[in-house]
Amino acid sequence: MFDSNIERKIVKFVKESPIGVTSSEIARYLNVNRMTITKYLAVIREKALIDFKQLGMAKLWFVPVNLSKESFLNMLTIQLAVKSNDKKAIKSAASKVADFIIELYKEYYDIDKLNISQVIEAIEDVEAKIGGKAKIIEQSNKKLTIECKKCPFGDNVKLCQHLCYVTSNILGKLISKNLGYAKVNIKNAIAQGSDHCLVDVYLKEGKEEGKEYKS
Repeated sequence: MFDSNIERKIVKFVKESPIGVTSSEIARYLNVNRMTITKYLAVIREKALIDFKQLGMAKLWFVPVNLSKESFLNMLTIQLAVKSNDKKAIKSAASKVADFIIELYKEYYDIDKLNISQVIEAIEDVEAKIGGKAKIIEQSNKKLTIECKKCPFGDNVKLCQHLCYVTSNILGKLISKNLGYAKVNIKNAIAQGSDHCLVDVYLKEGKEEGKEYKS
């Protein structure tokens, strides 16, 4: 059974050893069987929390610098948005990204228009793929309520609240282009300090507040 407490101790020990440590040293430190430690190291490496470099016959485990293409592009996007603070430009870019995503899912399903089940599946799938975490928590013939527990831009989205237009456009255009109409109302937003986003998307025209999208 995987013990998260052992995982934390391994990462902490490796982090405190900048030149790297062997699995045998980790096993001795934690007083845990080396074979067990080897299994933990494989799982932790899969999470990109640690890595190893080969030194002769031995593997030296270390904590890598936390930099990836995704984190680099994320920060670059945030900083460009903050510097420009151009709501119109961000809306335009978000709209084009949304159109691109719609075409990808139409091609995937090999269909001109997605049905409601495919739209819901696409919403949750696209959020996961771009680094977010969204789930449909309420569904009716009138509206969808979507909870996002993780923003694709991370906490840095608080530096530029206009980036919420990306979410609005993806949801609004994905739904309206396939189901005919959408009105997006972002009720809670991570960008505004909440610990999650809560979004109502109305599927039929009405008096509710929100940004309208039509096919």
